Amino acid sequence: MKAIEVVDVSYSYPDGRLALDGVSISVEVGERVAILGPNGAGKSTLLMVMSGLLQPLRGEVRVLGVPTSSKDFERVRLRIGLVFQQPDDQLFSPTLWEDVAYGPQNMGLSAEEVEKRVGESLEYVGLAGLEHRPPYRLSVGEKKKAALATALAMKPQILLLDEPTANLEPASRTEFVELINRLNREECIAVITATHDVSIVPQISDKVYVLQSGRILREGAPNRIFLDLELLRSAKLEPPPSVQAYMALKELIGDAGCAPLTTQELISWVARALSNSDQLAKKRGCCV
Repeated sequence: MKAIEVVDVSYSYPDGRLALDGVSISVEVGERVAILGPNGAGKSTLLMVMSGLLQPLRGEVRVLGVPTSSKDFERVRLRIGLVFQQPDDQLFSPTLWEDVAYGPQNMGLSAEEVEKRVGESLEYVGLAGLEHRPPYRLSVGEKKKAALATALAMKPQILLLDEPTANLEPASRTEFVELINRLNREECIAVITATHDVSIVPQISDKVYVLQSGRILREGAPNRIFLDLELLRSAKLEPPPSVQAYMALKELIGDAGCAPLTTQELISWVARALSNSDQLAKKRGCCV
């Protein structure tokens, strides 16, 4: 059974503008998928359709095998955690505890279970001890983690993240990426991330869908997507810095066969290439 299947979905805004045009996406249980595209490509709308908050004009969305248009979807909806791009859209209670407790309380859970879920969720994202702080007094990074905690308190099998690293400083960005991957690895949660930030895509996805003007241009592994410069140009995107460096250096050092997608992979590739060159030169009796 798939975590999410989007089959030939189209959606129009109330003013008639087409936001999604024949989109098809498949996400396996426990898979990490990135929806990559520039601002205005339709990424947020696609997440809303996946969550069942919007119904497509045409096509079908199935979550854990259940169509979002069916009466049975209400029981499945609880298995989806949606985290908005702007955490202030998700945090509306006087205290952080109340925000995280909101979902479990509306599920009709016991006070003990609500307390347990709130505590576990805040502990997981690193906000334990801030239960009684007003959300407006949190930093941007803390707000992002708080919004994620509200989703985790529902015990989701699927996480939909809309631009999760937007407006984060580098340290908070790295921390949030590590948190996403930890959830995927430890809890086997399928994570679908909508982003225009090409630098995080290799770190948070096994599969990438490139979305532009409401249409899927291509699907593939990150290393294939980021080596297709024509595709990226058509989607108004650029490859990550590590891939840009690789493209500039490979004529001098040699083809790696697989593009380094992170700074560490780039360093490792350069080190191996220089080591191999040094060893070859020594065999030939050359000065290096």
